[in-house]
Amino acid sequence: MIRLIDVTKYYVTDFGRHYVFRNVTLDLPLDKNVGIIGPNGAGKSTFLRLIGGADAPSSGRIMKSGRISPPMGLTPGLQPSLTASENARFAGRIYGMTREEIDAMIKYVREISDIGRYFEMPVSTYSAGMKQRVAFALNMSMKFDYYLFDEISAGGDRAFRKTAREMIAERLRTSRFILSSHDIDEILELCHSGIVIKDGKLTFFEDVREAAIFYGEDLGKGNQKSGKKKSPKRSRRKKQAPDQLESVAAPPKTRRRKQSKGAVAKRKGTTSDAKALTSTTPKARRAGPDEADMTVARKTDQPISRQRHERA
Repeated sequence: MIRLIDVTKYYVTDFGRHYVFRNVTLDLPLDKNVGIIGPNGAGKSTFLRLIGGADAPSSGRIMKSGRISPPMGLTPGLQPSLTASENARFAGRIYGMTREEIDAMIKYVREISDIGRYFEMPVSTYSAGMKQRVAFALNMSMKFDYYLFDEISAGGDRAFRKTAREMIAERLRTSRFILSSHDIDEILELCHSGIVIKDGKLTFFEDVREAAIFYGEDLGKGNQKSGKKKSPKRSRRKKQAPDQLESVAAPPKTRRRKQSKGAVAKRKGTTSDAKALTSTTPKARRAGPDEADMTVARKTDQPISRQRHERA
């Protein structure tokens, strides 16, 4: 049995106390798998650290019976300056294991983690996935009554996740666990009971499906009890054809017509003739009488002498 009695947890920040839990009283049975559901920042990881002994409550008491593992997940509790082998040996001494048991445990962790020569190098040189492998193998190498998993399925590659699931299924034969995950389907598959954490409050449900339904209603107001969210309202805007959408998105471009070489040459000739006519017109206005008469004669097709006579 894991019992929380009037537990309050807060952290001191620059803006004052940030409360994660307030006056929580809760009993968790050791014969059921419990899934923890809640949004980001609700306090799921903090709850696991309190149960595992990695953190202490600000007030209240936590009573535990049986062997409980430290939290396993995305932030493994390994000493960065020590190697994986040294971390395993240190953990074995804490739990009172004999030298033979510690040697067997180190061999087991080396085989399951499968990180090669990095096993004898400081943990500070590991990648995030390598740290998760070592932490998971280290915790699985020891027998616990209750295992604590914090998003364990979210890390590592596909082969690692498959190995983790197989080992969890093996441990389920003799032990139970508390699982924190954002994957509701995973919690429904592996857990019997559920805890919903929201706004500093913990609500325990004997049936994990009731916890999932409660969590879904809490996130989406007015949702049905199936836990499904309402589909978004469709816009009443009339659909437009693709060509109309293009015209709305950008103004139509003016297309330049392709002209043949003959048309271009003709246009150039017309332009040159116009320029020549413009340049010769002022000279005609300043021409003498004879030149003026010749110009008029060209227009009327009459002899010059007759034109002079009619003018006189």
